[in-house]
Amino acid sequence: MSMLKDEDISDLQGCMVDGYTPEDINRVFGRLEEAFGVRLVCVWDYFDAFGYGGNSQFYVVGDDGRLHESAGDLYTWLNFDPAADEAPSSPGTPDSWRGAPADLAEPEGDDGFHNIALENRD
Repeated sequence: MSMLKDEDISDLQGCMVDGYTPEDINRVFGRLEEAFGVRLVCVWDYFDAFGYGGNSQFYVVGDDGRLHESAGDLYTWLNFDPAADEAPSSPGTPDSWRGAPADLAEPEGDDGFHNIALENRD
C-alpha cells in the first residue's frame, strides 16, 4: 500500500462542493484509501436501473467490517468550498474520521468499490 503525503491529496479539498456521483465516490475514496489505508463507503438509499439515488451518507469501515459514522473534518473538507470560513484546511487524521458504530439496515447491494445501497429496486 502506498502512503501518500497530505499534499498529494490537496486537490481533493472541496471536490464535492457541487455534489458527487458514484463514480466520484469511487475515485475520491479510492485515493483516500490508497493514501491512508482507511476504507470509506457512501451508503445510498437505493439502487435502480438508473444507478444509485436518494440520500447518501459517508461511513468508515472498521477493521471488523462494521460501518461507523463519519466523524472529524473529512466530510466538511471534501464538501465545503475551500474559501469558506467553515472549511477546514485538512481532512484531519484518519483516526479522527471514525465515529460511533452505525445502526443501518442490511445493505441490498454494492458496486464492489465504495458505493452501497440500502435498497435494490432493480
